[in-house]
Amino acid sequence: MDSKRASDLNSTVVQVPQVPAPSNAAPSASQVSATALLGTISDDQLQQPDKYLYTFAAPDDLFLVFDKYKTSPDVRAAVRHIQLWIIQSLSSARLSLTDLNGGVDGSYLKPHVEAWRHAFRNLPTGHDIKSIDFCMSCPGKALEVRHIGKLLQLISTVANLKSSEKKVRCSVSGCEGEARRKMEVVLVGGANSH
Repeated sequence: MDSKRASDLNSTVVQVPQVPAPSNAAPSASQVSATALLGTISDDQLQQPDKYLYTFAAPDDLFLVFDKYKTSPDVRAAVRHIQLWIIQSLSSARLSLTDLNGGVDGSYLKPHVEAWRHAFRNLPTGHDIKSIDFCMSCPGKALEVRHIGKLLQLISTVANLKSSEKKVRCSVSGCEGEARRKMEVVLVGGANSH
Protein backbone atom coordinates (compact mmCIF):
# COMPACT_ATOMS: atom_id res chain seq x y z
CA MET A 1 0.00 0.00 0.00
CA ASP A 2 1.58 3.27 -1.04
CA SER A 3 1.71 6.41 1.12
CA LYS A 4 -0.62 8.28 -1.27
CA ARG A 5 -3.38 5.71 -0.61
CA ALA A 6 -2.77 5.95 3.15
CA SER A 7 -2.97 9.76 3.12
CA ASP A 8 -6.16 9.62 1.01
CA LEU A 9 -7.76 7.41 3.65
CA ASN A 10 -6.61 9.74 6.39
CA SER A 11 -8.81 12.55 5.12
CA THR A 12 -11.69 10.56 3.66
CA VAL A 13 -14.76 9.28 5.45
CA VAL A 14 -16.42 6.47 3.57
CA GLN A 15 -20.22 6.19 3.58
CA VAL A 16 -21.19 2.75 4.83
CA PRO A 17 -24.79 1.49 4.53
CA GLN A 18 -26.57 1.34 7.88
CA VAL A 19 -27.28 -2.14 9.20
CA PRO A 20 -28.37 -3.31 12.63
CA ALA A 21 -25.56 -3.87 15.09
CA PRO A 22 -24.70 -7.56 15.46
CA SER A 23 -26.07 -9.29 18.52
CA ASN A 24 -22.57 -9.67 19.99
CA ALA A 25 -21.89 -5.90 20.06
CA ALA A 26 -23.28 -3.53 22.65
CA PRO A 27 -27.05 -2.99 22.10
CA SER A 28 -26.55 0.72 21.42
CA ALA A 29 -23.48 0.31 19.20
CA SER A 30 -22.78 3.20 16.87
CA GLN A 31 -21.57 2.21 13.43
CA VAL A 32 -18.41 4.04 12.40
CA SER A 33 -16.54 3.99 9.12
CA ALA A 34 -13.25 2.17 9.56
CA THR A 35 -11.31 4.97 7.90
CA ALA A 36 -12.23 7.19 10.85
CA LEU A 37 -9.65 5.18 12.80
CA LEU A 38 -6.90 6.69 10.67
CA GLY A 39 -7.80 10.20 11.86
CA THR A 40 -8.45 11.56 15.34
CA ILE A 41 -10.17 9.24 17.80
CA SER A 42 -12.70 10.89 20.09
CA ASP A 43 -12.63 10.72 23.89
CA ASP A 44 -15.95 8.85 23.78
CA GLN A 45 -14.44 6.18 21.50
CA LEU A 46 -11.61 5.73 24.00
CA GLN A 47 -13.74 5.80 27.15
CA GLN A 48 -16.64 3.69 25.85
CA PRO A 49 -15.21 1.43 23.13
CA ASP A 50 -18.05 -1.10 23.39
CA LYS A 51 -20.45 1.52 21.99
CA TYR A 52 -18.75 1.47 18.58
CA LEU A 53 -18.84 -0.97 15.69
CA TYR A 54 -16.16 -0.30 13.05
CA THR A 55 -17.13 -1.40 9.56
CA PHE A 56 -14.76 -2.53 6.83
CA ALA A 57 -15.83 -3.02 3.22
CA ALA A 58 -12.30 -3.13 1.81
CA PRO A 59 -9.53 -5.45 3.00
CA ASP A 60 -6.89 -2.81 2.18
CA ASP A 61 -8.49 -0.44 4.72
CA LEU A 62 -8.46 -3.20 7.35
CA PHE A 63 -4.78 -3.85 6.61
CA LEU A 64 -3.99 -0.15 7.19
CA VAL A 65 -5.96 -0.02 10.43
CA PHE A 66 -4.16 -3.14 11.70
CA ASP A 67 -0.87 -1.38 10.90
CA LYS A 68 -1.97 1.62 12.95
CA TYR A 69 -3.32 -0.69 15.68
CA LYS A 70 0.24 -1.95 16.24
CA THR A 71 1.64 1.52 16.92
CA SER A 72 -1.27 3.59 18.24
CA PRO A 73 -2.47 3.03 21.81
CA ASP A 74 -5.61 5.04 20.94
CA VAL A 75 -6.59 2.76 18.06
CA ARG A 76 -5.89 -0.28 20.21
CA ALA A 77 -8.05 1.13 23.03
CA ALA A 78 -10.92 2.09 20.71
CA VAL A 79 -11.35 -1.01 18.54
CA ARG A 80 -13.36 -3.74 20.24
CA HIS A 81 -16.05 -4.64 17.68
CA ILE A 82 -15.62 -4.88 13.91
CA GLN A 83 -17.89 -5.76 11.05
CA LEU A 84 -16.50 -7.07 7.77
CA TRP A 85 -18.55 -6.58 4.60
CA ILE A 86 -16.91 -9.62 3.03
CA ILE A 87 -18.79 -9.78 -0.28
CA GLN A 88 -20.45 -6.36 -0.59
CA SER A 89 -18.03 -5.27 -3.33
CA LEU A 90 -19.16 -8.22 -5.44
CA SER A 91 -22.58 -6.59 -5.99
CA SER A 92 -21.18 -4.42 -8.80
CA ALA A 93 -18.56 -6.88 -10.10
CA ARG A 94 -18.83 -8.89 -13.30
CA LEU A 95 -18.52 -12.41 -11.91
CA SER A 96 -17.64 -15.64 -13.71
CA LEU A 97 -19.82 -18.74 -13.41
CA THR A 98 -17.24 -20.16 -10.99
CA ASP A 99 -17.59 -17.05 -8.80
CA LEU A 100 -21.41 -17.14 -8.92
CA ASN A 101 -21.46 -20.83 -7.99
CA GLY A 102 -19.43 -20.23 -4.85
CA GLY A 103 -16.00 -21.28 -6.08
CA VAL A 104 -13.23 -19.21 -4.51
CA ASP A 105 -10.91 -19.84 -7.44
CA GLY A 106 -12.90 -17.71 -9.89
CA SER A 107 -11.34 -14.75 -11.66
CA TYR A 108 -12.81 -12.17 -9.27
CA LEU A 109 -13.31 -14.10 -6.06
CA LYS A 110 -9.81 -15.57 -5.83
CA PRO A 111 -8.00 -12.18 -5.47
CA HIS A 112 -10.85 -10.90 -3.28
CA VAL A 113 -10.50 -13.80 -0.84
CA GLU A 114 -6.71 -13.47 -0.86
CA ALA A 115 -6.99 -9.75 -0.02
CA TRP A 116 -9.04 -10.54 3.12
CA ARG A 117 -6.54 -13.25 4.12
CA HIS A 118 -3.67 -10.80 3.61
CA ALA A 119 -5.39 -8.20 5.81
CA PHE A 120 -5.80 -10.69 8.66
CA ARG A 121 -2.21 -11.84 8.45
CA ASN A 122 -1.46 -8.25 9.51
CA LEU A 123 -3.61 -8.55 12.67
CA PRO A 124 -1.25 -8.07 15.61
CA THR A 125 -0.75 -10.86 18.12
CA GLY A 126 -2.24 -9.92 21.49
CA HIS A 127 -5.04 -7.78 20.01
CA ASP A 128 -8.06 -6.77 22.13
CA ILE A 129 -10.86 -7.16 19.57
CA LYS A 130 -13.89 -8.75 21.26
CA SER A 131 -16.19 -9.45 18.32
CA ILE A 132 -16.26 -9.81 14.56
CA ASP A 133 -19.48 -9.77 12.55
CA PHE A 134 -19.25 -11.09 9.00
CA CYS A 135 -21.86 -9.24 6.95
CA MET A 136 -22.66 -11.41 3.94
CA SER A 137 -25.02 -8.94 2.27
CA CYS A 138 -24.49 -8.60 -1.48
CA PRO A 139 -27.26 -6.40 -2.95
CA GLY A 140 -28.27 -7.29 -6.48
CA LYS A 141 -26.49 -10.65 -6.68
CA ALA A 142 -27.68 -14.16 -6.00
CA LEU A 143 -24.43 -15.75 -4.85
CA GLU A 144 -23.77 -19.25 -3.64
CA VAL A 145 -21.49 -18.64 -0.65
CA ARG A 146 -20.56 -22.22 0.25
CA HIS A 147 -16.80 -21.83 -0.15
CA ILE A 148 -16.71 -18.41 1.54
CA GLY A 149 -17.21 -20.38 4.76
CA LYS A 150 -13.57 -21.47 4.52
CA LEU A 151 -12.50 -17.81 4.49
CA LEU A 152 -14.69 -17.04 7.52
CA GLN A 153 -13.26 -20.06 9.33
CA LEU A 154 -9.71 -18.91 8.59
CA ILE A 155 -10.36 -15.33 9.72
CA SER A 156 -12.16 -16.39 12.90
CA THR A 157 -9.38 -18.86 13.72
CA VAL A 158 -6.61 -16.29 13.19
CA ALA A 159 -8.51 -13.68 15.22
CA ASN A 160 -8.97 -16.09 18.14
CA LEU A 161 -5.41 -17.42 18.08
CA LYS A 162 -3.93 -13.92 18.03
CA SER A 163 -6.30 -12.49 20.66
CA SER A 164 -4.93 -11.46 24.05
CA GLU A 165 -7.76 -13.45 25.69
CA LYS A 166 -8.01 -16.18 23.00
CA LYS A 167 -11.75 -15.46 22.75
CA VAL A 168 -13.29 -13.41 19.94
CA ARG A 169 -17.04 -13.80 19.43
CA CYS A 170 -17.87 -14.25 15.76
CA SER A 171 -21.25 -13.97 14.05
CA VAL A 172 -22.82 -13.80 10.59
CA SER A 173 -25.34 -11.20 9.41
CA GLY A 174 -26.78 -10.13 6.07
CA CYS A 175 -28.10 -13.58 5.10
CA GLU A 176 -30.64 -15.99 6.49
CA GLY A 177 -31.66 -19.60 6.76
CA GLU A 178 -29.46 -22.41 5.54
CA ALA A 179 -26.75 -20.10 4.14
CA ARG A 180 -26.34 -18.42 7.53
CA ARG A 181 -26.38 -21.70 9.42
CA LYS A 182 -23.68 -23.20 7.17
CA MET A 183 -21.41 -20.20 7.74
CA GLU A 184 -22.02 -19.90 11.49
CA VAL A 185 -21.17 -23.54 12.17
CA VAL A 186 -17.60 -23.11 10.83
CA LEU A 187 -16.78 -20.01 12.87
CA VAL A 188 -14.28 -20.31 15.68
CA GLY A 189 -15.80 -18.29 18.50
CA GLY A 190 -19.29 -18.52 17.00
CA ALA A 191 -22.44 -19.44 18.88
CA ASN A 192 -22.61 -22.75 16.99
CA SER A 193 -18.91 -23.60 16.98
CA HIS A 194 -17.63 -26.77 18.51
